Amino acid sequence: SCPRPPISPTRTRLSNSTAYLTKLRQTLADERMTINGIILTHWHPDHIGGCRGVLEGEGVVPVYKLPHENDKDYLDSVTPLHDKQELKIGEDTTLRVLHHPGHTDDSISLHLLEENSVFVGDTILGGSSGTFDNYTRYISSLHALQSMSPETVYPGHGPVVGREAITKYISHRQARERKVGEALESGKGEMSVEEVREIAYREDNLTNPMIIFQATRIVEMMLDKLEQDGVAERTDNGRWKWVGGKRLN
Repeated sequence: SCPRPPISPTRTRLSNSTAYLTKLRQTLADERMTINGIILTHWHPDHIGGCRGVLEGEGVVPVYKLPHENDKDYLDSVTPLHDKQELKIGEDTTLRVLHHPGHTDDSISLHLLEENSVFVGDTILGGSSGTFDNYTRYISSLHALQSMSPETVYPGHGPVVGREAITKYISHRQARERKVGEALESGKGEMSVEEVREIAYREDNLTNPMIIFQATRIVEMMLDKLEQDGVAERTDNGRWKWVGGKRLN
């Protein structure tokens, strides 16, 4: 299990702000448009928390997403999506739903087929590295995105990026995974997650408690993957050891 954070992170619900809702209503009126549906990429509050405010006064509007147990805390109901489902938007727009877990269990991407572009939620961020709940599934999802070779990537936060951002994300995470493996291998015995982190992040000079917590969490998830790869093993006392096998590239 991953350690608990030293601070409770603040979760914003910008979609419930008066300024945002006023601007949204005015834009819809100016463009003579209505909201016919909302597609959500995952359950995190900064993506899902404002739906009730947006939908107030809109009548019955379906909210589409891959179901998650936390949905009920923010939504009255969802219209379930499933992997590889295709949604027609008007006559000439097709969105293919792709289950890309890792950031969260329910994370999806939306492949705009006509343009070969993809909306990735928080799997990739435009201006920083992303976070994840499961590293093994996350790196697999990044490889799946890379294999699509999209023309344009639309992140849930930050600027629009090109396909090269996917490669950079993979390279960054795999470089850290190598450092974690090398740190464990260098220990010549059993090591705690914190001891592995100290070596793997030595050059980063971590001092912020929240960043240290996040780094510890990342290291533990990467150790889980290395165990699945057959090169690391969690001992009965919760420590880790290198067991050999294939070398990290």
